[in-house]
Amino acid sequence: MKLSKEQAQSIVEQVMEVIPYNINIMNEEGIIIGSGDSKRLNKLHIGALEAIEKREAIEVYHGTKDVKPGINTPIFFQDNPIGVIGITGEPDIVRPFGEMVRVMAELLVKQDYILNQQNIRKQQIEEYLYELSYKTSPYTEKFIERGKYLGIDVLVPRLAVVIFTHEDNKIRTEKRLKLLLGESEYYVNMDHETLGLFLNVEDNPIYRIEDFVKDNKKMELQVGIGRPHEILANSLSEAIKALEIGRKLQGERRIHKYDDLYFISTLSIFSKDERFKKLKQELEEADLLETLIIYIRMNGEINRTAEALFIHRNTLNYRLERIKELTGKDPKNYMDLLELFIAYMISEL
Repeated sequence: MKLSKEQAQSIVEQVMEVIPYNINIMNEEGIIIGSGDSKRLNKLHIGALEAIEKREAIEVYHGTKDVKPGINTPIFFQDNPIGVIGITGEPDIVRPFGEMVRVMAELLVKQDYILNQQNIRKQQIEEYLYELSYKTSPYTEKFIERGKYLGIDVLVPRLAVVIFTHEDNKIRTEKRLKLLLGESEYYVNMDHETLGLFLNVEDNPIYRIEDFVKDNKKMELQVGIGRPHEILANSLSEAIKALEIGRKLQGERRIHKYDDLYFISTLSIFSKDERFKKLKQELEEADLLETLIIYIRMNGEINRTAEALFIHRNTLNYRLERIKELTGKDPKNYMDLLELFIAYMISEL
């Protein structure tokens, strides 16, 4: 750990506001890096070299042409000299000030060191969680131990949650997550609008997410929830899939569970089949797609569907007949309706 020029000059300026003596601060090589006399900056201080070598304060009572009376006190960090405080004046008078400045400098260096270590650890945790998010192979002993060193036990049963929020609300969402996350629960920034969470299975994560979404209704959050997996990346993948499908097919909902959408997710293998896209296109061009969707949501009940569409039931029957003519599938036949519904879902994947 080294004393920076900025730190040294800041200490000099603060202390010289309250004591009437010039102060120099030298680095571990004896070079002046902070001074009340700017002309002395970047010059070698012989007294500092002696203080560093002897690891003790050097007091000069009788000055010479090149050396002024004063005291040179070494600054230590973890028992290693990292610099020297030099105060010009009679040693018996300036000695207490030298001790005060030394303590101040050592505290500042220690604080910076602790902050730096915290930032390094925070970065290591973020990197580990990011790796955890995409690691689909079994965890090795080395990977598990690395997590434990960072305070993360990857063997704790967890599930993944993905939260989509508008970019303007991202920072607010992150701050409020601290109220949601418990011990041994974490989150990662996936992009400028998406957060990934790893929640403990035993702590009712789904209920907590539901409450979180209710409490933050104005932020219009969209959430995907995966199933518990030993490999968390698999749960995260499910959460992402649930969010993608849910936003397309469950637009009015805020929470999309992979468990509820598993069947639809398996249909994605047919998503490149042009027949389904063509079927959807035909219904859209005939202005019949919305009618079919509402009809499905109303469980095929004619009166409720007509009310939801604000049309007469005869008009609805005419539209259903048109769907039959266009597709060859009768919406009033449950098997045909199931095929139409599946075709619609696949076209949306």
